[in-house]
Amino acid sequence: GQLTVKKSLSLPSGVAGPFAFNFQATCDGSVYSASIADYPSTTSVVVKTGAGEDIPVGVQCTVTEDSLPPAPTGYDWAAAVVSPAGAVAVTAAGTTVSVTNKLDANEVGVDFSLALDLPAGIADSFSVAVAMTCDGKSYTESLVSGAAPKTVKVPANANCTVSSAEPTAPPANNAWSTPTNNTPSFTAKL
Repeated sequence: GQLTVKKSLSLPSGVAGPFAFNFQATCDGSVYSASIADYPSTTSVVVKTGAGEDIPVGVQCTVTEDSLPPAPTGYDWAAAVVSPAGAVAVTAAGTTVSVTNKLDANEVGVDFSLALDLPAGIADSFSVAVAMTCDGKSYTESLVSGAAPKTVKVPANANCTVSSAEPTAPPANNAWSTPTNNTPSFTAKL
């Protein structure tokens, strides 16, 4: 029978490979290795014994993935999902084990805080809505003056813009000046 390892990846837009993957099949105490050198051109590999033969029918094998290739800048590999998990019997018709990986974007924390320049005697207890867009995804936060900064996680290397409204209603006989964003646009870097 044949023991085939089928590889699949969940890749973000713009990431294509090629990637190399190494697998081990532990079969009734013996360990066999197999590799895919150029995913996605090659998506599966048949595990062979050290003598280059197929794994015998009826043998129980557990497939694992060895160390992953380096992830592209700004990404990390999620843990592999092996299906079926655990030992599988090699059949005369052949047995396939799927190994799936996903690339997750690294995230960067963007801190927001609200600082107000208030006249003497005015209590500092105002809030403002802040909107941020990073590569098309929107984030909103309500900030309170004097409070600890709020952190929003965004994908690394995302291009972001920030805007804010005026704080809540000013005290009687006062008006807000135009808000100033310290960094109205930026690229989120690690």
